[in-house]
Amino acid sequence: MVEESHNHLFFACSFTRPIWISLQLKCRFHAIPSSWNGFTRWALRRWASKNLKNSVNKLMLSTSINRIWQERNNKIFRSKKCSQMMIFRQITNMIRQKLLSTSVKDSNIARRLKRDWDLPSFISPPPEPPDLPF
Repeated sequence: MVEESHNHLFFACSFTRPIWISLQLKCRFHAIPSSWNGFTRWALRRWASKNLKNSVNKLMLSTSINRIWQERNNKIFRSKKCSQMMIFRQITNMIRQKLLSTSVKDSNIARRLKRDWDLPSFISPPPEPPDLPF
């Protein structure tokens, strides 16, 4: 039996590692550390500012931790399990749904996220010009 830990769940587990790698690719992470402690230190430094990309990365992390933990509990306590692809799709759908309820200013990052997450609406239209007084 493997000792349960964050490190095992995200970096060593043969079931969840492919899910985590797929999410990293989806969010365009490059050269991240391969341990939980290293990853959390890396993320705290890289995602410290409150910008759109960092907000999506934090959303991905919290959503994936939650869903992978649910899967772990379902497997142990209910003898139920989903496929890796199903879990990946559930996580990306949850993130996508959250993004669909968000409206952001137009920017290169917003356009890339709209494309990457296949969002029909996401970017706020430009503001209407003010009425002229004449």
